Amino acid sequence: MCPWKNINDIVSKFESVSKVMFNWFSENNLQANPYKSQFILFTNDLLCNAVNIDTIILHPLGSVKLLGVHVDRELNFNGHVTTICKKAGRQLNTLGRLANVLRVDDKNILFECFILSHFNFFSTVWHCCSLADIKKKKCSEASSLLYL
Repeated sequence: MCPWKNINDIVSKFESVSKVMFNWFSENNLQANPYKSQFILFTNDLLCNAVNIDTIILHPLGSVKLLGVHVDRELNFNGHVTTICKKAGRQLNTLGRLANVLRVDDKNILFECFILSHFNFFSTVWHCCSLADIKKKKCSEASSLLYL
């Protein structure tokens, strides 16, 4: 949370802190890749300028992926829920194709490791998402019962 009210002040502070950070990496024989940096600003102001980090120009994004979690500007996690439901759906499809050759115990293990883990990772996201996203989760979990 920044105490500044002006977007330009926030961007300026972000640029100076980033410069200090990249200098620290360099001085300590560490290598940071500014090309992999992402920039998101949680504000209603859509006219935010780009920021310069180590001669790289970053434009603000609508969502970023951080440690496997898709965080969007509104913090509603719609993109994250959609992504994990798609992943789970593909993996359920694969499990369904293997259902006839696997024992029930093996299917349960595969389900818990490769499908249910998507929903359990960062489970606090379910407290912040919409009712429609919760229904997506329940639908994905219910459809998985068909394969077990």
